[in-house]
Amino acid sequence: MRRMLQGAPAGGWRDGVAVLASMRFAIGILCVLALASAVGTVLPQNQPLSVPLGLYGPFWTGVFDAAGLFQIYSSPAYVALMVFLVLSTSLCLLRHTPRLWRDVRRWRGQMQTGALRALPHHADRPWPTGWPRDPAQAAPLLGERLADMGWRWRQQGDQEGGVWLSARRGRYGRLGYVAAHGAVVLIALGGLLDGDALLRARMAWLGVTPYTGRGLIADVPAAHRLDAHTPAFRASLFVPEGARTGLALIARPEGAVVQPLPFELELRRFHADFWPSGAPRRFASDVLIHTPDGRRQSATVAVNQPLQVGGAWGGITLYQSSFEDGGSRVSLMAWPLIPAALAQAGASGSALGLRLSGRVAGPALTLPGLAGPTGLRLELADYRPLTVAPPAGDGRSVWQRLTAPARDAAPAAPPLGPRLLYRWRDAAGQARDFDSAFQPVTVDGVPVLAFGARDPRDAPDAPLRVLRIPVDGDGVRGWLRVLQALGDPRERARAVARAVARAALAVPERERAVWRASADRALALFAGALAVPLTPALAADREAAGLGPDRPLGGDAALLAFLQTTPLGQRPALTAQLRQVLEPSLRALVDQVRQAAGQPPLADLPDAQARWRLLRASLSDQFFYPAPALIQPLAVQPVMASVFEVARAPGRWLVYPGALLLALGVAAMLAVRDRRLWLLLQPGRDGTGGDAPDTGRVLLAMTGSRTGPALEREWQTLHQALLAPNTDPAPGISTNF
Repeated sequence: MRRMLQGAPAGGWRDGVAVLASMRFAIGILCVLALASAVGTVLPQNQPLSVPLGLYGPFWTGVFDAAGLFQIYSSPAYVALMVFLVLSTSLCLLRHTPRLWRDVRRWRGQMQTGALRALPHHADRPWPTGWPRDPAQAAPLLGERLADMGWRWRQQGDQEGGVWLSARRGRYGRLGYVAAHGAVVLIALGGLLDGDALLRARMAWLGVTPYTGRGLIADVPAAHRLDAHTPAFRASLFVPEGARTGLALIARPEGAVVQPLPFELELRRFHADFWPSGAPRRFASDVLIHTPDGRRQSATVAVNQPLQVGGAWGGITLYQSSFEDGGSRVSLMAWPLIPAALAQAGASGSALGLRLSGRVAGPALTLPGLAGPTGLRLELADYRPLTVAPPAGDGRSVWQRLTAPARDAAPAAPPLGPRLLYRWRDAAGQARDFDSAFQPVTVDGVPVLAFGARDPRDAPDAPLRVLRIPVDGDGVRGWLRVLQALGDPRERARAVARAVARAALAVPERERAVWRASADRALALFAGALAVPLTPALAADREAAGLGPDRPLGGDAALLAFLQTTPLGQRPALTAQLRQVLEPSLRALVDQVRQAAGQPPLADLPDAQARWRLLRASLSDQFFYPAPALIQPLAVQPVMASVFEVARAPGRWLVYPGALLLALGVAAMLAVRDRRLWLLLQPGRDGTGGDAPDTGRVLLAMTGSRTGPALEREWQTLHQALLAPNTDPAPGISTNF
């Protein structure tokens, strides 16, 4: 380094190299890199813009995107900082390593006595009694004692009749600085090799651009495909059971790039075990590697058990990342919720439900009579073998929660088992997420089917809002018959007459006409047959649910909206009156439907109270269910798919030794302290230590690379062992000369 700088003009590149090799410059780069890495840790990196849009909104997403904060690690500025860090640390190593190595090898045997007496840890004592009189004889004995204490020592030539002993301990601790700086260089070089810079360069060299369209990977044009010789990449590979592929996808902020692999991967079987909570406990893939030369390699890839294909340096590593549905076949029923469809089915005597079949991630399904004015179509998005429901609550509806005292906390969430995830998508491309369970779960002793729906006002990762429908032997069909009867004016009139007959003893004859009129009105409000003015909150809820004029407002929300139109002083009495007439009428309607189906009255069931609460809540809440039909999956032929992360990372073979070197270097710097010790034995006037009045002297001095309590304790131990009064320099050896 010194030769490099000699002869360079002042103020020229010599000053630039000196700045690059300075500690201040390296610390400045590390601070900027730490700040950029902190931002990159907080903000999502190299993700589609839809991800930050859901987290930060359009304004801040635009600001962060314009600043390049969503691609920090692949930005030219970050790569340039890494390059400067490598240059600075390398120059620092070239500059200081020779000096450190010379210092490790150098003993510094003879020192100026004045310099030793200036050290904080020094002692100047008369010749200790019991020592050999000749310093040349005492020196080897003291050296042996130092060796027993872990010191390396040397005896130097005498100076003015004195004998020098120099000792050293922990001299290789200084090499920890070299190891730590070398580790930074290796790790930074590995990061540059495995980073985005080589991928960008390869794309520019081949003229490849990201693909923004939709469709199969095999149909992506060649302009969006790399070759199999990309030096470093990290991509995703989706393989269904029984299929094989050799094309992976590299996600880019602008789209995706196809990365061909030098082999094809076949998924023979996927294994998955789940915890009772629904979380995957273990999942693995039995795969078969097909190479171009016709060879096959069987292996199992599991979490934390990757598979290396090819050589260690240029090969590809497969990691089990996740799993998804690979195109399962599902048969299902669509139960209409639109009053017009229910009325048409009742008038024609046709079946209530519509049987369908489809494939997950396959073509969208069109439901006759349920597409509505927006042209809704059904897309089957995913099949999940096991999941857990959100908290089930206590079965109360909005009306009951607002007009009844608070109850105990909701019970723990029951496991749902397998479920189907699907979307309703309109002609404009807007979609809403839904899910449905295959099997009923038990809530308060009642079998319940759960139908989830996404509220667009919720966060993307928030749980779906669930409509719980109590079922019996007829499944959803029995519940739908009650809903159909609720929308039929004739059935409502029969139910009110039945309720009046049941209440004949409790209601005086002169009040029965008023009671009947109130019951007619309450039941019509609950059925959505009467228009009521919407409050701003209800209007916002209906807008969020995407409900149009074909879905009237009913249930407890309609009763509450009606109460808002009455004078404030009359609301308590009117609320009590509505509760008094609505509950018997609604119960009579349910019993009426059950009787027509040959079932016993609801009150005769052992779970009557819990079933009634859940039934009433579901009849009320379905008015806000944001879909024209309930989709109930019946059976599935599961086909699972594995999602692998495939990576070619040659830089890891620099990062691994760099990490080991960094650990060793830091351990050496922290645990190994470089200490030096000098011992000068000066004879008396007669040339020996002796016991003469003009006796000799002993000068002991010590210094260390780091001061502190540990150095102080070691100094006290050495001082006591070497210079304490009547100390024998070699215990067990006679000093009688």
